[in-house]
Amino acid sequence: MDHRHTYKSFQDVILMNGTTGAGMHMVLCIGVSLLMIIPVSMSRTGKEGMHGTSPLGYNLVPNPSFENGSSGPDGWQHNFVCGDGEYLWDSRYVHDGKKSVGISNIDRKCNVDTYYWNMRGYIEVDPAHSYNLSVWYFYSRTPGTWPRACAILWYYDESKTYISMRDMPCNATEKGWYRFTAEDIDIPDGTAYVKVVLGAHAYSDELTPVEIRFDEVYFGVTTHDTENNPPKAPAITGPTSGKTGVEYTYTFVSTDPEGDEVYYWVEWGDDCPVEEWIGPYASGDTVSFTHTWDTRGTYLVKAMARDTHNAESEWATLEVSIPKAYERYTLFERLVCTLQHLTGHPLEKLQWLWHTGM
Repeated sequence: MDHRHTYKSFQDVILMNGTTGAGMHMVLCIGVSLLMIIPVSMSRTGKEGMHGTSPLGYNLVPNPSFENGSSGPDGWQHNFVCGDGEYLWDSRYVHDGKKSVGISNIDRKCNVDTYYWNMRGYIEVDPAHSYNLSVWYFYSRTPGTWPRACAILWYYDESKTYISMRDMPCNATEKGWYRFTAEDIDIPDGTAYVKVVLGAHAYSDELTPVEIRFDEVYFGVTTHDTENNPPKAPAITGPTSGKTGVEYTYTFVSTDPEGDEVYYWVEWGDDCPVEEWIGPYASGDTVSFTHTWDTRGTYLVKAMARDTHNAESEWATLEVSIPKAYERYTLFERLVCTLQHLTGHPLEKLQWLWHTGM
């Protein structure tokens, strides 16, 4: 998700008086930036949002109840279709809300033993923490030996290369909705990202014709695991040089170890910071700001992030050089300028003298 904010400059002198958590004090700003917030997306929490809250804590799963989407649920995709197998996304069976995802008519005509829905994106994790996973699942009839529902975690390293997986069965004795919960899941060392996968195993040709559904998925940090940790220092991206009077765009992104939403504080190095925390935004979302420097010089753009528990990150910095905008002339143009200066004649007079030979 990308959030863009625009700052429009004006040439008035404004006295900004305020004290914030970042330790700002009264400053006199010349050419201060006036904040005009223009969010591109307002998606937040809950079933209609990208992430949601749960009794277990903050949910890191996108579109966890599959309510959003057009041709398919946003943030999710399924394995390729094999034989008569079907992947479903509709309201036929739901635990809560209006839609769920499902798998039906499973067969082994393509020698496929697992049908599944998986997240398109990645969830950033920290092996220093443990995590909880839960999902509601449904059998349309009393299940046989196969197929059987399952919840899976795929593990990836820093380069998002697949490492391994954890497969957890979702058992049932009769038709209906059940809730699978796995608490205090330890993340393997070397893991930087995970994907949540919802599947159905078919390890035998003797299959019961049953429809399996999934709804209300949750994955998040175990709340009792450790004390709250601050978000990472924001990554700042944008031009490192430019000209006075030109508007430049910079992006900021921070992630929180517990998946908490984050706020941003930005200083532009010209004594005119944003005089408030901006946010909150989902952990890992990209936020864009524009700024204009009116005086040449070298500026240090600084930013920090703060989570919803008021834990602040370290400062991140980016040096930006705004040199004087020198005009460039050809040798002939410089000669003409010199003659104009020495003779006091305008260019038109010099052209007339040249053509008349005087």
